[in-house]
Parts: sequence; structure tokens; C-alpha cells
Amino acid sequence: MGEKQDALREKILDCARAIALSEGIEQISIRRIAGQAGVSVGTVYNYFTDKEELLLLLTEEYWQDVLQEMDSKIAEGDFCSQLSEIYTFLQEQVDGPGGSYMNSLIARRNDGQDRMRSMEQTLSSILSRRMEQSPTVRKSVWDDAFTREQYSRFLVVNLMALLRDQEDLSFFLKIVKKTICKKRKG
Repeated sequence: MGEKQDALREKILDCARAIALSEGIEQISIRRIAGQAGVSVGTVYNYFTDKEELLLLLTEEYWQDVLQEMDSKIAEGDFCSQLSEIYTFLQEQVDGPGGSYMNSLIARRNDGQDRMRSMEQTLSSILSRRMEQSPTVRKSVWDDAFTREQYSRFLVVNLMALLRDQEDLSFFLKIVKKTICKKRKG
């Protein structure tokens, strides 16, 4: 795409973002986006095959931003405290606009699941890095059969299940403490 085409595509996405932000993702329609962007409906379809493709992009963008914000806001230190803060942060997103974005992907379930797996991989990388940097995680726990990367994927799968089911995090944190954290003295 040329610069002019890229600019128009971004303008269409900006209009979709604005509608989602001000009125909710449910109010997005190709006709409304075209009207706000000052283009024809056909022009929008030149850039996006359908509304679901637009929602897919907005959802992926939203969650990438959320994970970046989360990573910058959560303090370093005790890994279980970080995990608890991460869970709370993500729960607020799922209860808010993040849940609406995820629910909007029902029509493109397979594509949506692929995009959410990508977000889960990003979260897994964040958790892996945080475990590596945390002074409370035993470095000796990792070996070829029990890697930090495997454990971070385990954490993500379970965090997602806990978020989906709106479960308490206490028991999960006890498991994490018993498996990878240093024992406290005294």
C-alpha cells in the first residue's frame, strides 16, 4: 500500500476506535465507520473484507496495548505479588472493554482464537521475564524438563481459566509459591 492508502486505512481504523471508545464496540458498523471517515461503504470494504476483520484488528490492538500498559504498571519484586497484580489488572480489562472486544470475535472464532493465542504468548513472555528477574523465584528450579518458558505457559493457561470462571487466585498462588519460590526464613 502507498502512503495515501495507508493513511486512509488508518483513518478508517481511527473512526472504528472512536465509535468503540465513545459508544461501545457493539455500535460499530461499516456504514457508521464510512460516514465518520467521509468515505463510501465500498471504500471501507476495499480495506477490510468485513466488520469482523475490523473488530479482529481492534481487539488485537486493544490487548497488545493492555499488555504493554500492564507490564509497565506492575512493580518488580516478589513474583507472587506481581502475579496477583497481573490477575487483578487483567480481570478489570475482561470486566470492561476487553470483554466486549473478545465477545465481538464470535463470528470469526478461529481467527479470534489465533489472535488471542498471540496475546497469550505475549503474556507468557512477560511472565517468563518477570520470573527470571524476580528475587523470590529459585533459579535452581529450572532444568531441561522443567523450563521457565513451559511454566510461564502453564501460568497463562491457568490465569485465563481463572479469569474466565471469575475464580479466586489464592490456591493458584499457593501452588506457584510451593513450586518455584524461595522459602522465607524465620
